[in-house]
Amino acid sequence: MLCRFSKVFLWKVTAGNILLESAGSIENVFSMSGSEIDSSTGVLGIGAELLDREKLHDAQEEAEWYKEHKVQVIDRSSEDYPKLLKECADGPCVLYFRGACSLGELIEECGENVVAIVGTRLATSYGIEACGDIVASLACQGYNPLIVSGLARGIDIAAHRAALDNGLKTLAILPCGIDSVYPLAHRADAVRIVEHGGILTEFPRGEVPKRLNLLKRNRIIAGISEAVIVGETRMAGGSMSTVKCANSYGRDVFAVPGRLGDANSCGCNYLISKNIAAIYLDSSTIPRELGWSRFASGPSTGDSTSLFGVSPSCMKKLLLTLSAVRFRSVDDLVRLSGLQFEEVMVALVELEADNKIRRNSSGEYALC
Repeated sequence: MLCRFSKVFLWKVTAGNILLESAGSIENVFSMSGSEIDSSTGVLGIGAELLDREKLHDAQEEAEWYKEHKVQVIDRSSEDYPKLLKECADGPCVLYFRGACSLGELIEECGENVVAIVGTRLATSYGIEACGDIVASLACQGYNPLIVSGLARGIDIAAHRAALDNGLKTLAILPCGIDSVYPLAHRADAVRIVEHGGILTEFPRGEVPKRLNLLKRNRIIAGISEAVIVGETRMAGGSMSTVKCANSYGRDVFAVPGRLGDANSCGCNYLISKNIAAIYLDSSTIPRELGWSRFASGPSTGDSTSLFGVSPSCMKKLLLTLSAVRFRSVDDLVRLSGLQFEEVMVALVELEADNKIRRNSSGEYALC
């Protein structure tokens, strides 16, 4: 059913999302009549197209192919559908994912810290080195973000490779069906990415890459991420469309400044000059602006307490509070975190014992 739904609403995403939300589940959609589907979506004749018996039979065969090739098919009602992407009204009705674990688990492993790095296919050594430095600095500082990009030549593939080289998870968003790789030159990279992250697309099997697909793909890159970093781009680069989507979704955008007059840096310099993107200055830029905790590095196992009796959720909340402030007193941390005094005191003891926080002569605390 999802496979058929995906094909019918691939280019009518908003109508598909409205239908699925009003029906409550994909099963409920296919229990509706054609006229009811037409009425719900406002698209005449789409109900009959969706319920076509012959096409439904073909969709069943396609579903078997996905199962055989360990491809996860996800709709917006699934717990594995990315939360940030679900906030986007034009987010895909159906996603196809292949990786070492489920899509939900992949994002959870990274503490839900998801960053996209995009840029020109005609990247210079400056752009590629900057991209590598950004990823390496996040890994070296103890952060564990999921690095998202589009597997394209230039900055995109540099971001994926830097993530893999630095032990970070990475997610490639394809402009084609999951049964193919674009460009073909990056097939070996795609294999590594599946083993250490995953590949994701909204396009059904057999869909070939086209210009419109590339633009359509860019909104997923922006929507699934909490921030987009532009490593290097020209004024008319495809990554500019990703920035436009990110701004429309309320995502943070950063750009790496380049040399004056350099064609490959004109786009980044323009975004910074117009306050469309914040300037990327150094390794502290992303964690500071996004309020990350460097110690959130993987999924918690339930809500079991720590050695000192503090739950992981309390520890994470206190670390997030400390990541947003400088030295603060215990009373300040109680007020800012919303935790009980006893919880804060016990958590501080454990964090200090693990050398994750430090205390000054005034008895105030900060991250190490």
